[in-house]
Amino acid sequence: MASNTPDEMPYLPGNNVTISGDDVRLRDFFTALAEGGQVTLPMEKQMWGAEFGQLTGKFGINWMVNLNA
Repeated sequence: MASNTPDEMPYLPGNNVTISGDDVRLRDFFTALAEGGQVTLPMEKQMWGAEFGQLTGKFGINWMVNLNA
């Protein structure tokens, strides 16, 4: 998986994590990270066939989670 940082978002090395896999526990992982944080894109089915979601956790870390289930 690859992604880039859009021009309107600051790039802060170490402040972003992407997780991709086929383990359905990634849904629970996303839910746990969302507690006390801010979901920017809910975990839902995407046009490429996977479930995908984005959030900023309570410690300011940006997360992208991709579930290939």
